[in-house]
Amino acid sequence: EMIMHHNSTRWLFPVSLATLLMGFAANADAQKILQWQFEPGQTLNVWFTQDMTVQMTAMGQEMESAADMGMLMKWDIQQVNEDGSAHINQSIERLTMRLATPGTDEIEYDSAHAEKATGTALTLKASVDPLVGVEFTQTMSSTGEILDVQLTEQSKQQLNAAPAGAQLREVLSRDGLKALLSQAATVFPTTPISPGDSWTGSTNSKSPVGPLSMEMTYEYVGTEMRSGRPLERIDVDMTVAFPEGAPQNGMNISVQNQRNTGSLFFDAEAGRFVETELHQNMRMVTSVGKQQHSQLLSTVLRMTFEPVSQVAQATATVPTDEAAQVQPATYVR
Repeated sequence: EMIMHHNSTRWLFPVSLATLLMGFAANADAQKILQWQFEPGQTLNVWFTQDMTVQMTAMGQEMESAADMGMLMKWDIQQVNEDGSAHINQSIERLTMRLATPGTDEIEYDSAHAEKATGTALTLKASVDPLVGVEFTQTMSSTGEILDVQLTEQSKQQLNAAPAGAQLREVLSRDGLKALLSQAATVFPTTPISPGDSWTGSTNSKSPVGPLSMEMTYEYVGTEMRSGRPLERIDVDMTVAFPEGAPQNGMNISVQNQRNTGSLFFDAEAGRFVETELHQNMRMVTSVGKQQHSQLLSTVLRMTFEPVSQVAQATATVPTDEAAQVQPATYVR
């Protein structure tokens, strides 16, 4: 019996060691360093869409309005530094908007067909048009952190002459672009990550109703096949907050409850995001003086990053609800 026990132990040790080594190997294979891989001369078209509905209760009456926005940006990679960071010339190529409020006609505007704007859309055109054609240089690290943003002199003059120039400049500031991109992308950890790993990020920026902060928690889910190619899925959970007790342009805002979640899909081989989608639902109470209004905001944010060779017709089509969710039929790395 002692000999049999000794032999079984002798065989058990190599098997256990092999199992342990296989576990280490599997864990090593699962770990990945995710980062952007910029290439000089590369051009990306970046579509950002935001579909928002607002349900408001005021003086016992319920109202619902909608505001949809689309923005096409072009990213031209100019220079890649030794540390992997890149200087990117960015320009706003196109803007679309749709507004629907109770008691008024629906307003639609597309900068690609600005000559068709009539009536109230002309007022919208005056506010939106100054953004079209704006150019700036952005420096981004390989982890996705925005290091610097510089508007061209011509774009500064263009925005200065706009009715809402100060607000538009804020949107295109480092903090403004960081807040925009953080809703649809992430700054990656510098160390390898495995499925289940999480990290955090935060931004502070100015909104039309005043300062706001966002806290994001990201979790690496793992590799998923989407449209026939492997993509790295990262889930995000976001919390939005306004400074307590600080009136926002004369308005006090209190977030009662919220749920903001989404998924980001990154192509590790190509070194860029492919598509992201974030769903935001927030119930807020706004008060001006003694008047209070309850609001339920429901927003869907989407962002797609596509090589120009894939989207040669992008500027010739008007984004629709279906187009906002489009996934490229063919993918060129």
